[in-house]
Amino acid sequence: MDAFSRILAKLMTHPRSLAFIEPVDAEVCGALDYYEVIKTPMDLGTIAMQLHAGEYRSVNTGDGPLRFVTDVRQVQ
Repeated sequence: MDAFSRILAKLMTHPRSLAFIEPVDAEVCGALDYYEVIKTPMDLGTIAMQLHAGEYRSVNTGDGPLRFVTDVRQVQ
């Protein structure tokens, strides 16, 4: 998990990451169709909470790391 924490910290402190730290508030942004267009929303803050909750751990499988990578790639 230490590697995941380092990767996430680097992503969250990148100068262009500010818009990706918290979930999108579609109403505030005026993007009322956001959830119709973005079927699986993800943000770096949610990934951080899941990481700290141990949701990316895996025992004898690659499911945790694969899920971490999938979630990070979803943030766009």
